Amino acid sequence: MNSKIFNHLREKIEECFTLPKYHGIRENITADTVVLDLPWTPVRLRKFQESIEETFDLPVDLRGTVKEIAARIDTDYMSRFFGSVWRVNGVNQLAQTNSILRIA
Repeated sequence: MNSKIFNHLREKIEECFTLPKYHGIRENITADTVVLDLPWTPVRLRKFQESIEETFDLPVDLRGTVKEIAARIDTDYMSRFFGSVWRVNGVNQLAQTNSILRIA
């Protein structure tokens, strides 16, 4: 699990539950917290999801635990980065590496 992504998710959840009555929720957010089991309002959940999607420029599935969501975001982000963003001279380096490995 990418700790930066996990910490970002945890911080964003904490920001969504800033009222004093949610102190217990903020204090108990762990890797095993099931995100959709939190007491979201529809608007708060939508804003949280939009914020995460905007940060990582990816669609985000909020089903599962914070750890599972962070792992999915990490996998999707890395796939996107190495699949399309990471290019030198217009050549996808991962594809080039894979073709070299097949030749060997």
